[in-house]
Amino acid sequence: MQSCVYYPANSVIVDTNWRSARAFSALTIIIGALTTFWMVVSWFLSRGKSMLKCAGMMYMLCCLFQGLTLLLMNSNACHNNGMVQLTSTALNNNLFSVGEFPSSCTMSSGGKASIAAIVIWFLAAMAALKVEPPQSNPITVQSHDVTYTKNTQADGTQVVTETVVKGVPVPVNDATNTATAAAAVDEQAV
Repeated sequence: MQSCVYYPANSVIVDTNWRSARAFSALTIIIGALTTFWMVVSWFLSRGKSMLKCAGMMYMLCCLFQGLTLLLMNSNACHNNGMVQLTSTALNNNLFSVGEFPSSCTMSSGGKASIAAIVIWFLAAMAALKVEPPQSNPITVQSHDVTYTKNTQADGTQVVTETVVKGVPVPVNDATNTATAAAAVDEQAV
């Protein structure tokens, strides 16, 4: 059974840039995931402009933190790394047949993916800050006045005439018009 093993003593010194890159990487994942989950859940609730602004600022923070993960390129992980020096010495002594092992870091697919993530976080922030929240149509109640008139003709037949006067739609969710809408519905019931 294998487990994690610490670096040999005095071979690797984890400096401030390395620790900062680790912390910013974790913060980016946590803040980005929570904000994205919050935006997905809010899809089923009403979203206001202030909520989208807050999400946009959180995405902008993720953009900044993702950029700060590139501090790793200027840390002891890439320069003065004892494990890298041990590995390159082992390679030079032909203990391994892997090939050339560089003594410092270069930008590879992980760094390019991090730069792409910076751009994506920035685009998500701009979308959240600039896009207007969707507007739903207000729920309305419309009252009608219906009048029935019964007239008796000269020959004794009765004619019933129906007259419908349509009312004005009243938004239900408007606090000032709720009482008016309830009164209009009550009048129709009478």
